[in-house]
Amino acid sequence: MVGCVCKEMKRRFTIYGKCYHPSNFQSRAFASKVAGPQRIDAIFTNSSVGIDEYLPNASLVLDTYKKLDFVLIADFFHESRCLLYHQLGHDAPADALAYIEEACKCHSQNSSKVNNIRVTHHELGHRSILRDLPENITSKISQLTTVDTKIYMMALKDFMSRIASLESVLGRRVLCDSILEKLEPELAYLGGHNNSFSVAKLYNLEKNHLPTGII
Repeated sequence: MVGCVCKEMKRRFTIYGKCYHPSNFQSRAFASKVAGPQRIDAIFTNSSVGIDEYLPNASLVLDTYKKLDFVLIADFFHESRCLLYHQLGHDAPADALAYIEEACKCHSQNSSKVNNIRVTHHELGHRSILRDLPENITSKISQLTTVDTKIYMMALKDFMSRIASLESVLGRRVLCDSILEKLEPELAYLGGHNNSFSVAKLYNLEKNHLPTGII
C-alpha cells in the first residue's frame, strides 16, 4: 500500500517524488534523521535508510514527542485551540482570549468565533466514517500503524489530562459529551481487535485524577 501507484518499485523513477509510504507516517517523521522520510524514493536514494525505517524505534519517537512544546489532536481540533490559547497566557492576542471566553465552552461550536477551516486534499474527499471498512482493510491499517498508534495513545492521554485541567481552571466543561459520543465508535479501534477502547472513559479517568472535578 502506497500513496500512489508506482510501477517497478525497485527502480528509481521521477514519479517516486510524488509517492509516500504510509507505514507509521507520523512516527517516522519523529525518529528519522533523513529529510523527507515518508517519501518512497528515500529508501532508494539514501543508503542509511533501510526497510526498518518503516518501523521506527518507539523509544526515539517518544523522546521526540516529549520535547514538543504543544501537540494538537486533529480529532479534537477546536478543543486543542482552547488549550493552545490558554497555554499562551498573557502573551495570547486579544482574539485568542476572546475565543477562550466565547467558544471554549460546551454547546458553543456554532459560535462565530469557531471558524475552523477544513481542507480537502483529495478530489474524492475523505471518508466521513471509517468503522465500516472491511476487516481485511482495517487489519492492514493496524499493521501499518503499530508505532503511530502508540504515539497517538500517548498524545491522547496527555490531551485528556490537559483538557481536564483547563476545565478545572475555567470552571466549566470545554470537551462536550456530544463530541465524545461522536468519536466513541470512531476511536474504538485503538483497543485492538475487540474494539475495547473508550475515549469517554479515558476523559473521565483523567478528570477524576484532578484534585477537584467538574460536575
